Amino acid sequence: MASSDSLKIVIVALLILSIKSDGLGFANVDGINSVGSEPPNCFDKCLGCIPCEPVLVAQKGSEGEYYPEEWKCKCGNKIFNP
Repeated sequence: MASSDSLKIVIVALLILSIKSDGLGFANVDGINSVGSEPPNCFDKCLGCIPCEPVLVAQKGSEGEYYPEEWKCKCGNKIFNP
């Protein structure tokens, strides 16, 4: 009886940890984890172009500056605002 209770506690703890690890502001796009907001829903954002997928795009600044990234929607070689 005690071993089944211990097993239940371990399973619940693992489930909670797996749920929390997805909600820490990390986004997984193309197998790469990125810190920041979640990718946008790009459904119907590429003017009928398919597949319309979320991508991270660097905002260009002055030379030597940090380039922040923002989410955009991409289809082919075209970039769209979500």
